[in-house]
Amino acid sequence: MNDAPARRDWQTIVLIAVRVAVVIAVAAEVPDFANTASDRYRQIAQAEGTPYRDFSVEYAPGELLLALSVGSSTSGFAVAGLAVAAFVADVTTWWALVLGWGRSTARRYLWLGTPLLVFIYRRADLVAVALAVVGMLLVRRGRDRWGGGVFAAAVLTRFWPVVLAPVWLVRRKWNAARTFAVALLAGSLSWIAIAGFDSVRQVATFRRATGFELESSVGAVVWTLTGEHRLEFDANRTGDIPWWFSPSMLLVLAFLLATVWLRSARRPRVDPSGAPAVAALAALLIVSPVFSPQYVSWLVPWAAIAGRDSPRWPIAVAFPVVVTSFLALSWAVGLGLGPGRTQALLVARNASVLAILVGYFFWMQGERAMEGREPALEEMPEATTRR
Repeated sequence: MNDAPARRDWQTIVLIAVRVAVVIAVAAEVPDFANTASDRYRQIAQAEGTPYRDFSVEYAPGELLLALSVGSSTSGFAVAGLAVAAFVADVTTWWALVLGWGRSTARRYLWLGTPLLVFIYRRADLVAVALAVVGMLLVRRGRDRWGGGVFAAAVLTRFWPVVLAPVWLVRRKWNAARTFAVALLAGSLSWIAIAGFDSVRQVATFRRATGFELESSVGAVVWTLTGEHRLEFDANRTGDIPWWFSPSMLLVLAFLLATVWLRSARRPRVDPSGAPAVAALAALLIVSPVFSPQYVSWLVPWAAIAGRDSPRWPIAVAFPVVVTSFLALSWAVGLGLGPGRTQALLVARNASVLAILVGYFFWMQGERAMEGREPALEEMPEATTRR
């Protein structure tokens, strides 16, 4: 009797069990890591006045609601509440991938995200990841309006999913695109009406920070060359962002995104939720002046989906995931790598993200040769799609 399915199920069971153990350990604060995110949530929740108007907040409205929910009580409650929210989001993403792209894809997601368990349940990034994946799933299953609305909620929780929004145009899901645009506009206008225009700037600039984050593509190089760094609004920064940098990088990002999604539109056999989504997020991470360790979690579900088209994509994303997790662990336990080794690892991590984007363009060139040999992915029967 073939026991391969049973073995695969055991992998999933073990990977979920590991996550349960981690969330329990984090909630119990074992080991006792620094909990910057939960501490900041408590500062916001217990501060007097209106967020954004009376004091600066670096979080978009969705994450602000989470901060107010878990940060209103004790430090232990904030840590545990954030850990549970991240765990629920993680499992939700896994289940959404099971329903939309198959158990093998969902299992890849669990394997790829396991190194991040070192620190990821102490952050809220998985909440936006879950919302984005669930939005994609709903549209994939024909619930276009619900999917567009949930995806808008993802953007209002963390800005980054907006670079994936062109997927609706590539798929010609006009109802989803319209609903997404209307919901995002309505949510943004409501936010600005309550918090003021400056609230968007506070989030976009991380409370008006003036330097590059050490982990960013530019920041890692500046830190390596100058050795200068400082703590600015709870983040390690280096150098000063010139006035022209942000508008220039926005233009570069717009060009890269247009190129990524246009190529995706011309290759109908490639799932746009896979490799094109990975490439779009890689472009965002490359040009951003901020690249915090938890941001690599944004790549994970889309890399798992991309594995349906080629096993190289999960492998490509695994490198920055593992390096980031190693760095986060070393910082937490005081391993003392020293500036030189840390800088080298950060530059290598960022170069690997750039390689993902470059590799996408070469890979899509290779896909051109495959056109006409197989039906488009969306047209293939579910039973015969790659798992």
